[in-house]
Order: sequence, then C-alpha cells, then structure tokens
Amino acid sequence: MSRILNQIRRFRAALVPLLMVLSGGLSLRLLQAFEAGDAKWDVWRHRAGEFWSWTPFIHPPGYGEFLRAVQNVAESQGSTEIAVALRLSGVLTALLVPLVAWGLSRELGASAWVVGGAALVAISPSFLRPFENYPLAVLLTTVSILAMLEYAREGGFLRWLPIPVLVLASVELHLNCWFLLGPAMAMWVVFARGRRLGFLVAIGAAVGLFLYGTIEPAPGMWGLFDHPHAYFQGERRFGVFEWSDPNLEWTNPLLFLPLVLWLIPSVAKQAPRGLALALALAFYAVATTVLMASGLAIASNRAEAHHYYELIDPALTLCSLWAMALAGRAAQAADRARLHKAVLAGAALILGWQGWLAADGARFLRTVAHSPWLWQEYADVLRLDGGTGRMEGWVVVEPRSVEPAELLRRVGHIEVILSPSEPLVGPDGVPYEPGPLVANWAIEERMGDPDVPDLVLRRDTGGWVHDWPKAGIAPGLNAGKGFTMQVLGFDQIEGGSVVAESDVIEYVPDPAHPNIPVFMHMTRFESNGPTCGDGEDNDQDGWPDQQDPGCDRGVEGREVDGLSRHPCNDGVDNDGDGKIDREDNGCEDGWDDEGLGGATQ
Repeated sequence: MSRILNQIRRFRAALVPLLMVLSGGLSLRLLQAFEAGDAKWDVWRHRAGEFWSWTPFIHPPGYGEFLRAVQNVAESQGSTEIAVALRLSGVLTALLVPLVAWGLSRELGASAWVVGGAALVAISPSFLRPFENYPLAVLLTTVSILAMLEYAREGGFLRWLPIPVLVLASVELHLNCWFLLGPAMAMWVVFARGRRLGFLVAIGAAVGLFLYGTIEPAPGMWGLFDHPHAYFQGERRFGVFEWSDPNLEWTNPLLFLPLVLWLIPSVAKQAPRGLALALALAFYAVATTVLMASGLAIASNRAEAHHYYELIDPALTLCSLWAMALAGRAAQAADRARLHKAVLAGAALILGWQGWLAADGARFLRTVAHSPWLWQEYADVLRLDGGTGRMEGWVVVEPRSVEPAELLRRVGHIEVILSPSEPLVGPDGVPYEPGPLVANWAIEERMGDPDVPDLVLRRDTGGWVHDWPKAGIAPGLNAGKGFTMQVLGFDQIEGGSVVAESDVIEYVPDPAHPNIPVFMHMTRFESNGPTCGDGEDNDQDGWPDQQDPGCDRGVEGREVDGLSRHPCNDGVDNDGDGKIDREDNGCEDGWDDEGLGGATQ
C-alpha cells in the first residue's frame, strides 16, 4: 500500500492534468449525447428578465445576468443555450479538479491525498447534470472557500480582499450559497485567531453589498406578492406547505462520514481551520434538509430533482479527505498501523463508491425517459409550438392540496380546463376546432365563449399518491394569451361526480417572468353525493338541477360550474332589457339564449 501511495505522490503533477482532461471529456460526451438525442434531462429552463432583476421568485439578479450572457453567446454563435451551457460546464468542472488539488496540497503538502481529491471531483456524479447557473456557482463557492482558507492560514489584506467579492458573486448566482459561505465566515471568526476582525469585516461587506444591490431591484423576493395565482392559496401564503422526503441528491453520502473525524481532538488540533469548514458544511446540510423537508425549496421526493448539494461537492470532498489525511497521520504518529490502514481503506471505499455513482448516473441519464423538465414530474405536456424545444412562455398548471394523499384516494381522474382569451392556434396559425388533440388533451366548449373553445386535459390519477399530476403547455403562437382556469376532480365511478375542485383563476402570462407555475389549490366538496336532483340551486347561479347547464351529466352529477357561456347563465344582460339570466322573461332555464335567437345547448 505504501508503495502505491508513493507512486501516486511521485506522479501527482501528471495525474491531476489527466484528471482534468477526464472531467472535461465527460462533459463533452454529455454534450454529444444530448445533441444526438441519446440523453434528455433538465439543463436550461428560465429566460432573463429585466436588467439586474430577480428571476421569479428566489433567483437573485446575478442569476438573471448569467442567463442573459449565455443567451447572448448562443445567439451570436447561432447555437442554443443548452449547447453553450454544456460547453461552459465542461470548462468549469475541469477547473475544479486542480482547484481542489491545490487546496489539499496547501494543507497537506506533497501527498497522495491530493490526487485522491482530484479524482473524486473529476468523477463526481453531481456534475453529470449541469443545470443553468450551477456549474459557475459551484466554482465560485469553491474558490470562496479556498480564499477563506488561504486568509485564515496566511493573513494579509491582499488575501482578504477577494473574500467579500467572491462571496457576493456566489450568492448573487444562488441564494443557497449563503448557507455555506455565511457559516464558514462565522466559524472562522471563532477558530481563526488573529483573523477574527478580518472575517467580521468580510461578513459585513458581503451582507451589506448583497442587501444594497440585490433586495431593491424589482421585482425582488417581494415580487411573489404580485403573483397571487402562483403563491396565494386562500389564507395560505408562500404556496401550500407540504412535507416531502429530503435526500442527498447525487452527492456521495460516504463523503459526509469523514467530517466526524474533525471532532477527534488530535485531528482538530492539527488544523482548526478544517473544523470550522466541517461545521459550516454540517450547517449547510441541516439547512438544505429543512428546506427540502418543509417544501420551502422545490418539493420533490426524487433525488434527481434537486441540485442543492452540488454546490458543496468540491468543498465537501476537500474537507473530508483533509480530515482523513490528518487522521491517518495521527494514527501513524501513535504507531497504530491498523487504524491507518482503516483510514486508507475508507478512502478507497469512498473513491469506489463515487465511481459507481457516476456510472449509475450516466446510465440513468441515457435510459430514463424524462419529461421536458425533469424536476417537475409533468404527467402531460402539450406542444402547441410544433415541438421547437423553446421553453419560454410555458403555461404550467400544478394542482395542489393540503392533504394530497387523502384527497387523491377519492379522485379517479381530473379535468384541467383552460378557457383562453382568444382562440388557440397551432404552429401554422390556424385556430383549433373542437375535438381531440393529442393524448389526453382536447378542444371543447366548456366554460368560456362558444366562439373561443376551451382546452381540456383529462388525466387518470391512478398511481398518483402524494402529488397531483402536473401539466405543461408550450404555447407557441399563443404566447401571451390569458386563460381562465379551473381543475375538477371526479370520483372513481364512470361518469362520476365531482369530489374536488380548485377556484377559478384568471391567469395572464407575464412576458418578463415566464414559466411561473399556476398553483391550483384543490379542496373537497362538503358532500360527495349527486346534487343535480335535489331541487336545490347548489352553485348559486339561479338555476336548480336540470335547469342548470352545470348539470350536463344527468341527475347523478353535481352543480359545479356556476356561471357559464350560456346567455341565460352568464351573469350578463345580453339583450339589454335590464334583466339578467333567471330574471329575464326570455330565460326558461339556464340553457336558454335570453331571446337572442335560439338555444346554445
């Protein structure tokens, strides 16, 4: 074993560049696979809004400017954002290899652990899924940590100066970077004697600059209050609070175990800086787990749906191998050969597990059929754009409920009804006629103007236990059109009754902030029995039972629609006689036309 370690130490100068090539080559292979259509996963989703503004709702201004830069490069090269992002990712992940190696060599000197760290970074499974700003955010976060370590070790104004700048750049790209970089600076205030004032000033500078240049730009985090369709659910704010199962995503779980070694006094005494970093990483893990579990971050139980741990992958690798190297040295100093061999065996296990995870991740990306946005689990996607692949302006409908599992047990299928403000047209500009479209989608006359038919999705809920099916619509030439939306949930009896419904929501897409999900809050009915034969006006539109257009399913149905497109049930004085709907002598029932020239039934 010692002979192998000596050879690795001897050739480390050549091995690190080779690992860089390996890392860059993997990214290039991903690009080739993506362009060939062999792999489909989430790489690019958002579009930049106004200059230096928040991208709804928790993406700070630096994120939007990164999107804009990539878009400009793609346009200038006649390429796509995805291709530019994948090439950029290859360069950035390749740079992480020598950065982690340099950080370990600064702490450990000439050591085989340096090559081990570089190898772990080169084959990190997290970097197989480069999504938008993450590769750059990972690089900036890693460089920020290395700058802090350098200042904590050596001191000096020139070593301090990059810290607030790097921290600011990191958190402007991704807010989650605060959960590592903030605690890291705070921990070094405690553990870096002689540097405490410097780290305190760095914290103040980074936070002050962030608040000054980030909170104020419109719409800011407070922009969510301008979009009640997305984040207000009755009395509930910030969406529906749902618990989900936290996970470590694609990060190697074994990398967290060596952090415990920093609690050993003989290890911590050798490098208190490492203990500070380990505590910061632990804080990040706890904070991110809480965000996942509470649903305050994007809630999903699928490991492939998140990227948060990717931000700390290189720093975690550095800190863990640093601890193992110091533990091995302490074991050697105490003449405990078995303990030293156990540390080396642990390192080999971590490296082997990392390789297996990388291979399994590559297989997953190439063999699993993903919907357009991997993390959203869309059950139904309608391409009114002819399948161009462009994602801006999508209409995203996400039913939600406080207790989805309980309500879904009662629901056999849902109907998502979208009544457009103007007739929907295909990629050829021709309006769609009533009738089936593709899969579960159809054009029907349901709740709007009969001259402007509605878009209806019928989706079976079988197999959906903890989440409601979601739908995405690529509007194509329909971008910018408004919709009146409602989701209905029907029981499991054929032609059954409505047992759950959402409020009717008016939605007009905001071109400056595309792809904002429309959260449709589902609630159950007080009674689950039929109401179209009880003699009551259950939906308060003036018409009971079969006189109500809402009872188009017979006496076994339920009055659910309220006002409709029929002139005698639309709440409008259509013939100008001063009387509306039931009060009008021209209305014998809700199906009538208020004397305008024939029933609309």
